[in-house]
Amino acid sequence: MSANLRLRSRMDDDTHELIVRLCARAGIVMEDASVIALSVARSRDDAILESELEKLTLAVELIKTCIEAASKVAR
Repeated sequence: MSANLRLRSRMDDDTHELIVRLCARAGIVMEDASVIALSVARSRDDAILESELEKLTLAVELIKTCIEAASKVAR
């Protein structure tokens, strides 16, 4: 992902709203993932740890997808 993202010079309200929603969704998933990440410290059970790590992996994928989609819409 490049820091030199070229955005449209003007975008309509619907496009802007979609970008905002995608970014907000990514933020919500980040908040949820932080709770999961903190829960890892509380458990010594391997099955629970594996489950929590899988949840974090899925959260990262969803965050990445939302941000990539917002970037594509913004171009």
